Amino acid sequence: MKSITGPALENVMNDNVRLIPSKFKNTYNHWMSNVRDWCISRQLWWGHRIPAWYAPDGSFAVAKTQEEAFSILQSQITGLKPADLKQDDDVLDTWFSSWLWPMAVFDTSIFTHPQDNKGNEDLNYYYPTNDLVTAPEILFFWVARMIIAGYHTAEKNPLPMSTSRELFATSKEEKCRSPWGTRPTRWN
Repeated sequence: MKSITGPALENVMNDNVRLIPSKFKNTYNHWMSNVRDWCISRQLWWGHRIPAWYAPDGSFAVAKTQEEAFSILQSQITGLKPADLKQDDDVLDTWFSSWLWPMAVFDTSIFTHPQDNKGNEDLNYYYPTNDLVTAPEILFFWVARMIIAGYHTAEKNPLPMSTSRELFATSKEEKCRSPWGTRPTRWN
């Protein structure tokens, strides 16, 4: 983990990626300095499915498609048929999915050889982004993963600035959320 999180920590601490307010640098530093492996899968019915394909004997291949997985495994397993392969049922954790934006949205080929890939027109236009406004409680779960992925896969600073703040609060300084009946009702 340290090898892929190192650039994300270094670039926040030296302000290449600015966290606003800057007090969140201490929290970010603590999380990233003590980072551990995390589970990236969930047993949900929606999301990005894990691209792992399993053969009946337990062998597996990580591939974009069943056909690609079959071509990897057929030389290892005698008599294997494409229909024998089963894709992993799990999906990527929601927080891990933030890792995939924007490469998965705009140019998946960046994952193959990032050092040789110049990106397509959309990726180059939208990535890196300028600013991210988010809530402080997802700084590590979402923002940190976007920063890690930016430096690891695209070798770029993914967002020069991230602003963390409560978007709306009640007069009692509680978050506004529809399920709690505290959502704003008028925009005056």
